[in-house]
Amino acid sequence: MMNDSIEISVLTTSEGADLISDTLTDLTGEGVCVSDKRDVLEVLSSKTNWDYVEGGVLVDTDDVVVKGFCKIEDKEKILSQLEERIAYLKSEDFGIDYGTLEVQVKEVCTKNWNEEWRKFYKTVELKKIAIVPDWLDYDGDKAVVKLEPGMAFGTGEHASTRLCLSLLEELDLVDKKVVDVGTGSGILGIASSKLGAKSVYMTDIDQKAVEVAKENVEKNKVEHNCVVEVADLSDELDCDIVIANLTADILLRLLDRLKKAVKKGVKLVASGIIAERLDEVLSSYESAGFKTEKVLSEDDWRAVYMVF
Repeated sequence: MMNDSIEISVLTTSEGADLISDTLTDLTGEGVCVSDKRDVLEVLSSKTNWDYVEGGVLVDTDDVVVKGFCKIEDKEKILSQLEERIAYLKSEDFGIDYGTLEVQVKEVCTKNWNEEWRKFYKTVELKKIAIVPDWLDYDGDKAVVKLEPGMAFGTGEHASTRLCLSLLEELDLVDKKVVDVGTGSGILGIASSKLGAKSVYMTDIDQKAVEVAKENVEKNKVEHNCVVEVADLSDELDCDIVIANLTADILLRLLDRLKKAVKKGVKLVASGIIAERLDEVLSSYESAGFKTEKVLSEDDWRAVYMVF
């Protein structure tokens, strides 16, 4: 099913975003989204940033964009009311810098995204593991990880995830204790369980990711040895293997805490490293006592297997 709707964007400031968001929500009866470059910069500077930032997120503008949607038949009424609200804000001195309050309007196609986004996912087969979207069937002979990606990172489609999975397949995980740092969708932790791990502790600082990972753990019936929690890296990790599919910057930030948290002999599978940052990550970790055992490459991405 597909129908048309109206996208209404208001250009404002970080200071004015809340009030403009409330205004659009009130007029449209729907939720809004806010694009603020400052929020992304704060995430990037945070010491607990475990997220990927896609190219193009940092747009070359200081405007904060508050965006809402309405039906075509409601367009004129809502725009008229919005114009009145904006005129009132401009006429009164509330001590708030609202920016330009420029309104941009365009017609967009609204699809049934619950169906549309699924078209982008397919079964990913490796040597021992098959990552199968929950809505697809699989009749192969590999260990199956059923996945509902939701809004969390980790589907098996991204090179960094595939590289991690390939390294895990080469390790002996039978009866091993695994910690998956920044678990995202839970794909790597669940795969570890399917490969014979005794226990898997999966952490993420994103509540939504943890909710998705828990659903995927239940879907794969590995609750008996997989625990998922909202948590940062703990001071002491009782494990044999640490998985960290993050980014080069985050791996470097975690290094001091990681070397204090693990015992000698612990194996590290790390990914999310772009090619030009590999030497920096390797040299830093080797200086801290890790020994590089293997590096895998795919396109511009690198994954490493190290032993402490």
